Amino acid sequence: MNNALGEIRAPGPLVNSGNLIGIFDSGVGGLAIFRAIREVLPHHELAYFADSKYCPYGNRSSAEIVARAMEVSGFLVGLGAQALVVACNTATVHAVAALRERYGMPIIGIEPGIKPAAAISGSRRVVVLATPRTLESSSVSQLRDLHGSGTDFILQPCPGLVELIEAGQIEEPATMDLLRRFVRPVIEGDADAVVLGCTHFIYLEDKIRMLAGRDISIIEPSRAVAAQLARRLASAGLGASTNGLIEDRFFTSASNPVLISAVASRLLCRDIQMLGVDDQAQNTAA
Repeated sequence: MNNALGEIRAPGPLVNSGNLIGIFDSGVGGLAIFRAIREVLPHHELAYFADSKYCPYGNRSSAEIVARAMEVSGFLVGLGAQALVVACNTATVHAVAALRERYGMPIIGIEPGIKPAAAISGSRRVVVLATPRTLESSSVSQLRDLHGSGTDFILQPCPGLVELIEAGQIEEPATMDLLRRFVRPVIEGDADAVVLGCTHFIYLEDKIRMLAGRDISIIEPSRAVAAQLARRLASAGLGASTNGLIEDRFFTSASNPVLISAVASRLLCRDIQMLGVDDQAQNTAA
């Protein structure tokens, strides 16, 4: 697929793949979803793609987001993926319908947890932290109309936060300063629930709780997504690999895969090597 944002090529199906699950995000945020899937489905092979060269998706147009989602999904399908997980709220609300139209396989997306937040909020005030593009989407409006009756949802865009997390600057003062500003509506608005509408923000959950108060309810999607994926795989008859060789593979569009690998390793607390897609194409050609 040619588009103004660039083109990536899959090297061909993975040699040892059983029923491979492809997972992607604009960057490293979706690794929280990867981690939950690995816990729920220990015998499936997983391939994760961090589209870090184009991160954050939340600063791009809907057309650009769809183009990247199509490109990255095509790469994962080329590896042999028989199911896809869109581990990105922004990509889900803008592109998951197009992906489902193109690919006849289970495709699991992520949407802000407005429904569960409305169900548990006692004060009927909920703050949704997300990228501007996610909050501007018709999907969020529809979720509020369907599930948010009687609840005041404070939609808080968080520009700049994804970039700091992507750079591994979770503990930096600049990150805390920005987060403190975004969490202020929780404190000042008597909200008792926070929806993490971006997978990157899962890595800030402890800090959000510290700023907003220990009694705050924080809704994040990782376990729910993993459970839904397991159900869809079972209904589609896509069982686990039987060859005994389970290997996680990580890819990125970043110009510096070493840097992204270091950030990913910190987030997952294990050694991660992200393979740059250009390097993969060269290795395949060789």
